[in-house]
Amino acid sequence: MKFKTICIFLLICCVPAFGQAEIRFQIKQVFPIKTSDGNNVTQINAVCVTPLRDVYMTESSGHRVIRMNAEGQMLGLFGGLGWSGEMLDFPTGITTHDGLNLYVADMNNQRIIRLNRRLEWVASIGGHNLDYSGQESVHSVAYPLSLTQSKQGDLFYISQATHRVYKVNSVTGTITEWNSFTTGGGYLDDPKQIVIGKKNLFIKDRTGVKIFDIFGNYIRTISDAVFSANLLLAADERDRVLVWDADKKSLTIWNAEGQRVALTIAFAFENPTAMTCFGHSLWIVDQSSTVGESKLYQIEITEELR
Repeated sequence: MKFKTICIFLLICCVPAFGQAEIRFQIKQVFPIKTSDGNNVTQINAVCVTPLRDVYMTESSGHRVIRMNAEGQMLGLFGGLGWSGEMLDFPTGITTHDGLNLYVADMNNQRIIRLNRRLEWVASIGGHNLDYSGQESVHSVAYPLSLTQSKQGDLFYISQATHRVYKVNSVTGTITEWNSFTTGGGYLDDPKQIVIGKKNLFIKDRTGVKIFDIFGNYIRTISDAVFSANLLLAADERDRVLVWDADKKSLTIWNAEGQRVALTIAFAFENPTAMTCFGHSLWIVDQSSTVGESKLYQIEITEELR
């Protein structure tokens, strides 16, 4: 089930390097998120869209990963509460760069699960149990909260236990502390979400959105005086970060130089819980507290230089 609308949420903004640009946000499609038997799915906390047009989400209430296609059809579920290889305990994030290998932050099991696109278990990073090969995990993952993956395949995740970011090397599988600042602008006080753009990482911290390169070098902090503490992040292919402020009901776009290039307050979402960018679209999960239903919006972003 889906419907389209011609409503346009827009704004005209100044892009200093190029003059004036008009950025339009248009809802392309929206559909309810339901299981194949018609039950509502709620408490979704992460979403990603793949080059194969699959949509994956993590649901904390049901301890599951959900797979849908880009037309809203339910394709599969993975998980349920538990500690074995095919179970999850409060998943908090999902990421993929190629659409073939998915990585899920399995918070309370203290591990990262690798799945194939059909939601079949492949491997685990961390955890206290034996994996399917019968081998004890050799890597420690302390309460992964949010994760993202580079085009080179390296994983970056936030540990809720240590408030630090770690890197999982795609070749060796070794885990190293990626950010070791103890003072200054690069210090992370209470990181909550990490996303990756074309070449930079954006981290939601207590003091704003911090930008680092993929080697962990601090670049700058985006600290808007009107930001609330309740933010969602997504990064696009132009290395910009999109920030949804739940308290202000506003969406802003910032470039890696720390300049705001777009602001709109026209969206009428009730409670966005997850969002991601893919191509020229922004995907947002919105949860209704009144009807107990979540919907997935695909919002097309168009830009025209003037």
